[in-house]
Amino acid sequence: MTHHGPGIPWRRRVLVILAAMALLCGQPAPAPAQDRRDDYLSTPGAASNAVARLVKEIGHTPAVSRITIEPHKITLLVQGRRLPHDVDAWTVTRQRILLIDRESVSGPTPSHTDTIVAEAEGGFFPLRDVALADVTSVIANAIRRVGLEEPGQVERVIIDRRIAIMPKPAYDEVRWTIPVTSGRESATAFADAGGRIVGLDLSQTNRARRLDLLAQDDWPMAQARDDLLAVIGPGAVVHEVRVYNTYLFVVADHPTNPGMRRDYSWNLSGVKRGIVDTPRVDSQMRGTAPFSLSALDYTKLPQIKAAARTALGMQDSKITFIKAEKPTTGARQTDVRWAVEIGADRSERGVAMISTSAQVLEAILPPSRRPVEPWLAPATIQKTLSRIGAEFGPKARFHEIFINHSSARIMVEDPQAPGTMVNLMMNVETIRREGPPIMPWDKRPEPTRVFTLDELAPLTTERLAEFTPRALRRLKLDGGAVVRYTIARGDNRMIARSPRGIPVVEVRAEKDGRQGRVVFDILGAEIDVVMP
Repeated sequence: MTHHGPGIPWRRRVLVILAAMALLCGQPAPAPAQDRRDDYLSTPGAASNAVARLVKEIGHTPAVSRITIEPHKITLLVQGRRLPHDVDAWTVTRQRILLIDRESVSGPTPSHTDTIVAEAEGGFFPLRDVALADVTSVIANAIRRVGLEEPGQVERVIIDRRIAIMPKPAYDEVRWTIPVTSGRESATAFADAGGRIVGLDLSQTNRARRLDLLAQDDWPMAQARDDLLAVIGPGAVVHEVRVYNTYLFVVADHPTNPGMRRDYSWNLSGVKRGIVDTPRVDSQMRGTAPFSLSALDYTKLPQIKAAARTALGMQDSKITFIKAEKPTTGARQTDVRWAVEIGADRSERGVAMISTSAQVLEAILPPSRRPVEPWLAPATIQKTLSRIGAEFGPKARFHEIFINHSSARIMVEDPQAPGTMVNLMMNVETIRREGPPIMPWDKRPEPTRVFTLDELAPLTTERLAEFTPRALRRLKLDGGAVVRYTIARGDNRMIARSPRGIPVVEVRAEKDGRQGRVVFDILGAEIDVVMP
C-alpha cells in the first residue's frame, strides 16, 4: 500500500483535509455515526464542561427552567434579562468528525415552556443546584435501578421542575427525568436535583407486565415495606392496606391535617401519593380502628395466603382480594389482621381472617360448603354456647342469650368497655357487634340479672331435648315448632325468675300463627307458661 506522509495512509489524509476544509467553510462534512463512548451522556465531566462554556457565552450564571442533555447537544432554557417570565434558549453542540472535535454554541433564541402553571417565572431554578458533574454516574444508576432484561440505553435527560396539580397547578421540586430503553422494554427513572434516584416508572417493563401480587410470592415484598415506610413514615396512622393484582393501596391519616386522610399506592415503580386528599371518616363508623403502618410485614404474605387456603380448603382456587385492617366489630379488641378472599365465582367465595403472624383467626366458607345444622336443635345450641364460651370465657356476665332458627343475639358485658352491656349477633360464621342495648335497664350489668356460662353446666343436650316436646304439650301445640330459646336469669319483666335463683330457659313455640311460651329452669322445673 502506498503511504503519503509518515505512517498515515493517503486516503485518511484526504479525509482529514476535506473535513478541515468543511469546517472552515462552516459546513460539516459527511461523517460516520457519532461514537456514543465519547458524548455528553457517557463522558464524565463532558456535560458540566459544556454548560460552563454556555454560561461563559451568556456572560452570567442564569436561572434555568429546563436542561435537556442529549448525546451531542445540550439545551438550556434560561430566564431572560428583560422580563422575569421571558425564556431564552441556548445550545451547545458537539461534533466529532474523524480526529477532529468541534463544539459550537448558539443563542439566545426566544423560547417558551409548555405549562399549565400561569406564573412561568416560578419554573426557574438556580443552575448551581443541579449536579451536572455527576451526569454519567446518575445515568448508570438509573440503568441499574430500572433493571431492564436487556442492556438499557439513555438517549436524553431532562431536568426541570415538576408540576403539582392540587390544590391548583404549581411548580414543585426540581427533577431529573431519565428514560431508559432497550429493544423490547422502556422505563423512566426520576432523580432529585442532586442526582439521587427518587422514583421509577416501570409500567412498560416485562417485570411489571408479569406482576401479580395476589398470585405470585416472588415480588419484592421487603422493598414494598421499606418504600412505604420511607414515604409515609413508620409511625404513620393508617386505616387499611389493600393488596390488588398490580399494586398495594394504603389509606393513612394526613400528615398535617387531622381532619383529612391521604391515599398512597405502591408498585414496582415505587410509592405514589393520591392526587386528592379526602375528609377523614371516623374509624368507628367504618367498624375499624387505626393502626401503625409498621405493624405489617409483607414478607409474611406467602404464609398468610397459604394459611387462608388451608383454612378454607381452597388450595387451587384464585385469591381475589387481600386487605389488612383492625376491626372493632367483634366482641373483643383485636390486633391487625389480614382478610383473604378466595374464589373466582363471586357467589362461591370464602374469606379467611389471618393474623399478621399467619395464624388462622376465622374462616367464612363459601355458601355451598357451610354446615347446615338446625340452630334450634339441642346439639347445635350446645355448639353455640361453646362458641360463646370460647369468645368470652366462662366468667363473662350475660343478661340474655336469644337463639332462633338462624342466629343468636347475645347481651353481654362489653369486653372492650367493662361495666357496660353490648349486643352482639352470632351466625354460623361470625360474631359481630350490634351496639348498646336500647332499654336503659339493659345498659349496665344488673347484679340480680347477670349469669355466667359456668352456671349453665346443668343445661345439657339431653335436658334441652326434653324442653321441646314438653313445651308443645303444655301449650297444646301438637305438630307445632319451637321458634326461639331465651336463656336468662329472669327479671319478672318479660321472663319469670326461678324460685331457686338459677338461670332459666324460655321456650317459644307456634303453630298456624298461634304462639305461646313456657319457662323452665336449667334443672328442668316448669316456672311459668303463657298459653297461645
